[in-house]
Order: sequence, then structure tokens, then C-alpha cells
Amino acid sequence: MLPGLKIAVRIRLLIVLAALGMAVCAAIGLWALKEQMLEDRRVQLSNLLDVVLNDARGDMATAGGPGTEAGRKAFLEMIRSVKFGDRSVNYFFVYDYSGVALIHQDPSKEGISRITAGDSNIAKVVRKFIEIAKSPAGSGYIEYSTNKGIGGALTPKLSLIHNVPELNVLIGVGLYIEDVNAIFYNRLQLTAWLFGLALLAIAALGYIISRSIVGPLSKAIGGITSLGMGQLEFPIPNSDKKSELGEVARALNVLRENAIEQRRLQEKVQEQNGYLIEQKEKAEQAVKAKSQFLANMSHELRTPMHAILGFAEICTNSVAEGDASSTAKGLGNITKSGKRLLSLLNDLLDLSKMEAGRMEYKYEKADLTEVIQQALTELDPLIKAKNLKIRVSSGGRTEAVFDRPHMIQVLVNLLSNAIKFTRADSQISIELGEERQPGGEARLRCRVIDEGPGIPDAELQSIFDKFVQSNKTKTGAGGTGLGLAICDHIIQAHGGKIWAENAKPHGAILTFVIPRGAVPEAGGLCEAEPRGLTNTGV
Repeated sequence: MLPGLKIAVRIRLLIVLAALGMAVCAAIGLWALKEQMLEDRRVQLSNLLDVVLNDARGDMATAGGPGTEAGRKAFLEMIRSVKFGDRSVNYFFVYDYSGVALIHQDPSKEGISRITAGDSNIAKVVRKFIEIAKSPAGSGYIEYSTNKGIGGALTPKLSLIHNVPELNVLIGVGLYIEDVNAIFYNRLQLTAWLFGLALLAIAALGYIISRSIVGPLSKAIGGITSLGMGQLEFPIPNSDKKSELGEVARALNVLRENAIEQRRLQEKVQEQNGYLIEQKEKAEQAVKAKSQFLANMSHELRTPMHAILGFAEICTNSVAEGDASSTAKGLGNITKSGKRLLSLLNDLLDLSKMEAGRMEYKYEKADLTEVIQQALTELDPLIKAKNLKIRVSSGGRTEAVFDRPHMIQVLVNLLSNAIKFTRADSQISIELGEERQPGGEARLRCRVIDEGPGIPDAELQSIFDKFVQSNKTKTGAGGTGLGLAICDHIIQAHGGKIWAENAKPHGAILTFVIPRGAVPEAGGLCEAEPRGLTNTGV
């Protein structure tokens, strides 16, 4: 039966089908009940109308018969005297064949033609009354909707029409269908309660069956599936320990514990392997960093040293030959190479002090605009050599507390990079401004914007590492790759931040911010955050 379906699904499906069968039977029974109730009301209307007509005709005969006015009046008074309000019979009415209401629930409607004076719906209903009364049967039932009572809402009605030919009138007796519905709905509510209790009983029975048979079996199957998928977080429940299913659950839990132990051992091995791989990579990076450091230093130290030795030899020969011009030129080149060598050594010493946290900073209140002008004066020969325009703009106050010599060093390094990589006859912009942190702290911001090739997005962070130059700017223009690393250390020592971004359509923007007045350790030694010797390129 139902192959391919689980036992639990089959049981639940049978319960659902049983519930649906009960619901269909209940619906058919309720529909039959409602129809029977309406049929009972039709019989009651017919019986009541027979009784009332007999009484009314008796009064009419006593008063003089149908041909007299007194007899006609006695007939109508008898009809009028029937009390309204019974739930089975709600109203009586009498119309003549022209549609004039002789007896009506609303006395103000009596004596008025409901065909000519009523609305279209009432006129249509009254014509139907007359049609039923004049039919060969002389009587019949009709369902229609009119207002309930005087000024009431539009409500369905059921009326029995009967012809009284001796008076040329028709008499009607009827009820409001909603009154029948009210009784029906009361019974429907009782049936619904009984049906709900039956469903609860079926659901409880299904639950008991599922719990005693299907539940443990499903848990065992779920446990096997979980073990197969490697899901070992929760043990397999074993609520029926004395049955065969309990034995299965117990065996599965043993398998689970063994699998957990095996997984633990595997994770431990993987953890050890990961640690060894990490240490191996660190060692390789350290060897690589050492090799790169030695290569950089070898190149940067050897180049000016070779120049010094070469020009010294030239000067020696020039002195011997008495060539003062060549001697002076050679000595100038020796001086230039010596300064380059000294600058490299100074950078290395500064960087070593900064990374050891032993660089001394003397903080004082100063104007960053003056520091910029001093840096530009120092770099003026380089600026003129490339015919560059320098644009300095500021918004707000430019004073802050900082170490003036080190801040000059930062600006010289940033401007040197900008000059080095900006095309001749271009412009370098320096923008000063103020910004406030969410907490209200005022910070001074400086931006150096060049018109060079820019920096690849992947290198915007790494250019602040030691000996790192951007792939776009590694053009043989000189430099050791230490300048931005030193700037980073100095700005951090001031409690600030430095970063790089690209300008549109080309060029780079180097920005740093420092607090206006807050200094990490004013007037003493500032321990900058140590930075390792790792580098990602030359």
C-alpha cells in the first residue's frame, strides 16, 4: 500500500483522509439538515395558513358573507389580529389583484399600490405574488429579498401565497430565512465542536501510534543519516531502551562516539600540520625579507660608494694633471654621493629608533603652513628643474601641536615623492583643512595631490612598508622605499593616521591627519607601534 512512502507519512495520510471523510460527511449532513429545516418551515407555513384562512372565512360568513362589506371587513380583521413575532411565522400580508396592500407590516403602506408606488424590486415581487395567486394551483412558495421590518436591512424571505377568489385578494404568510439560519447555525456550532473533538481524538491516536512506532524508527534512521553525513553534534535519542529500536539506537551511539574520537584526532593532526605550515611560511618570509633587505642595502650602499671612489680617482688624476675644473666637478659629485649615502644611513637609523620606540619627539605648538613653506624651500631646486606649479590652499586654522623637525621630514618625503613622479610642467596641490571626529576632537588634515601615474589599488596599503615601491612608480627614479614607512611611524607617534588613495583621472593623494592638541607623550619619548622588517617587494 502506497509504495515509496515512509511509515510515518502513511499513518499521517490515513489520519488526514479520515478527517477529510468526516468533514465531507458532516458537510453533507449539515446541508441536508438545512434543507429539512426549510421544508419543515414550509409545512408549518401551509398548516398555519389553512388554520387562519378557515377562521377568517368563518368570521366573514358570520358577518354576512363575502359579498358584503361587513364580511370583507371581518375577514381582514381576522388576518390583522394574528400576532407577529413568532420565530416560525414572522408576518402576514394581503394584496388585491391590482397590487394594493390591504394588510401590511408597515400600516403606512396599506391602501397604496405596491406596483406603482413601490420601488422596482417590490413591484417585481408583488407581480410575482399575483401571478402565483392566479395560477391554476392558486398557491405557491416564493423566495425573495426585501427590507426586514420598517427601515430594516435587505433580507432574504420565504413566503407562501394563497388565492382568496371570493374576495379577489391574495393572502401571504412568510418568514425571514435568517431566522431559520440562526437555528441552523446554532446546530452547526454544536456539530463543529463535536467534529473538532473527533479530530482531536484522531490526532491523539495518531500521535500515540507515531510515538510508539514511527518516532523511534525515524530517530534511528535520522541517526544513521547524520553519521553518514558526519553530523556528530547530538546523540541519537533512545527513549525505548527495552525494544529492538532501543538496541539499534544504542549501537548507533557507539558508532557516533567512535567517529567523534576519530574526528578529534584528525583535527589535532590538521592543527599540528597547520602550525608547522605557518611556521614554515614565517621562516620563508623571514629569509626572503633578509635577502631583500641585504639586496636593497647592498645596492643602495654600493651605488654611492662606487660613485665616491670613481670620482675620487678622477680628482686624483685631475690634481696630478693640474685640471682644477675637473677636480671641482669630481668633488661636487663626491659630495652629492656622500649626501645620498648619509641620507640613506640616517633613514635606516631613524627607522631603527622608531621601531624600537626610542625616537625622541619634542612637541610644541606650530603652524603647519610654515612647515610646508620650509619643506618647499628645501625642495625648490627639484621643483624648478621640472617647472612644477605648487598650489597651497587652507581652510580654517592650521596650528597644531607637533614635533616640527619630524613634521618637516614627513612633508619633505611626501613632496619628494610627488615631485619625483609628477610630469614636468604639471602641478602639485597641498590642501590643509580641519575635521572633527564623532567625539568632537578637532584634527588637522593635510593632503598632497600629484599628477603622476597613481598607485594600484592592491598596493595602497603596502607602500607604507619598508623598501616597498609601487609597481607604477618603480621606474628607476631613485629612492630606497623607506620614506613612506618613516612618515607612517612619525604620524602614528603624533596620534594620527596616514593613507593613500588615487585621484581622478590620474595621480595619487597622500593624506595625513593629526590631533590639534592631544599628544601621546608630550615632551618625552614616544613609543611608536613596532613594525616588523617584512616587505612585499622592492
